[in-house]
Amino acid sequence: KRSKISNVHYIYLFHSMVSNHMIYRKNAFDHYDTIFCVGKHHIDEIKKTEKIYNLPKKTLVEFGYGKLENLINSKPVNDSSKTSNSKKTILIAPSWGDNGLIENYGKSLVMSLLEKDYNVILRPHPMSYKKSQKIIDDIKQTFYKNPDFILELDIRNSTSFFDSDCMISDWSGVSFEYAFALEKPVLFIDIPKKINNPDYIQLDIIPIEEKIRSEIGFVMNSNEIRKISSHLDNLWKNYNAIKTNIAIIKSQTVFNIGSSAKIGSEFILNKLNKTSNS
Repeated sequence: KRSKISNVHYIYLFHSMVSNHMIYRKNAFDHYDTIFCVGKHHIDEIKKTEKIYNLPKKTLVEFGYGKLENLINSKPVNDSSKTSNSKKTILIAPSWGDNGLIENYGKSLVMSLLEKDYNVILRPHPMSYKKSQKIIDDIKQTFYKNPDFILELDIRNSTSFFDSDCMISDWSGVSFEYAFALEKPVLFIDIPKKINNPDYIQLDIIPIEEKIRSEIGFVMNSNEIRKISSHLDNLWKNYNAIKTNIAIIKSQTVFNIGSSAKIGSEFILNKLNKTSNS
């Protein structure tokens, strides 16, 4: 809702790198004046939305993604991840919802990984714990005695990102944060898309979370969870090639890595100065 009293300039700052036309509701961004865009995909999607629905044009700033920069800057000098034959750690960090990975496959996924002698960190989305607490509590009760299993509920802590060798996810935007910050691969389990705007197909633009997932890791079918170790073996064999590809995709996807805060703050200060002088 916009203020009916003051002439406020509304700026939107993304909390995820994913596209804005499928996972968000249809009118989510219509009433902002300025959008700080993560990458070219946001600019293309917003411009197309404005054209199709005859919306007022917004100011689209080539901004970037501060959270990604924070992760990059927090990365330990000596990365503790392992790419040799030593025991590897898998971080499970999916999205949430009725079709979510944890909600439907969480227990069998953790079991399959532990049986293959992986260290497993389960990092549920806060909404998963809120909406599906019984399922997560059941997983905790089943595996809490296993020394190779960790349930991480505090997503403010990024240690598991640095300690793991790869991430398993679904449609979660955190997969891009992980891959781009650490240049580690993601194994995507192909569950139904998270669609909050069924009309997204009218834009005829493939969401970025669908477009690049096979370029920063591998995609596997959800009915193959019991065979997940073979997919991970394939991932380890291609680890260095994926790492190289992630660096290329990152540079093509995210604006101004390392300088987004400067660009954003300068825009806001300029806007304030113009307002005060008018």
